[in-house]
Amino acid sequence: MRSWLYVPADRPKMIINAGIYGADGIVFDLEDSTGAGEKDEARILVAEVFRRYDFSPGAERPSVLCVRINGLDSGLWREDLESLIPAGVRLIRIPKVESREHVLEVCGLLEKLEAAEDLVPGAVKIQAILETPKGVENVFNIADASPRLSGLSFGAEDFCASAGLDRSGPAYILDYPRSRIANGAAAAGIEAWDTVWSNYTDLQGLREDALRARNLGFSGKSVIHPDQIEIVNSIFAPTEVQIEWAKKILSAASDESGVFGVDGMMVDAPVIARARRILGSGEADV
Repeated sequence: MRSWLYVPADRPKMIINAGIYGADGIVFDLEDSTGAGEKDEARILVAEVFRRYDFSPGAERPSVLCVRINGLDSGLWREDLESLIPAGVRLIRIPKVESREHVLEVCGLLEKLEAAEDLVPGAVKIQAILETPKGVENVFNIADASPRLSGLSFGAEDFCASAGLDRSGPAYILDYPRSRIANGAAAAGIEAWDTVWSNYTDLQGLREDALRARNLGFSGKSVIHPDQIEIVNSIFAPTEVQIEWAKKILSAASDESGVFGVDGMMVDAPVIARARRILGSGEADV
């Protein structure tokens, strides 16, 4: 998954049009981008939309749908889940996750809601947003907290506020949290998605930021404007050269392959795994 488009959950027109822009995933946001006085109405709106609307009719590869619920400290997250799961929401993004216990608390309620809806246990998947120093430091415990957890997302704005960092400063100030989150996700065998680029008119800045995130190990990035999607998708997609290389490696491999050579290069299990990842880039595995 390369791009996740955040859409305010209290904007009906933006919700209805969200599927036309080509994002790999859409995150309907009940948290930061929904006003404090609009939470209840937004929750009802998102639930009704999931019940009634097809976001990608006839699309060859429809966007994956997700909802960011309110934080565990808000007093609203339980109501969010109790409304969303019966409506058909099957992917939840949890903000400000700081511990394994945060993940398990959400999973406990999801188990009850799945049973009430006669769903297969584990049918609802989750993503955790790490946006505080504590969350970043606990990334390895968070990343393997539950089989439901399919990915981690970085929230730089809140992280910088907590850590006393200036987001407008040098790009390297985010290298540590980014590297730690990407490494924690890789260790758990799940994906990691980078933070949003808030200046949606600065597309060159977005390009540089996305390249840095990709080089630090992220598989994609969240975005806040449709104009950002094409750039992010292109940055996190494999190049034609990489695709051809991967095809050549896999065509030469077999189930019995040990170590062998392709064009003078030694190929073993890690190289084969990398080739498979390249050819699977952007596929929906949430």
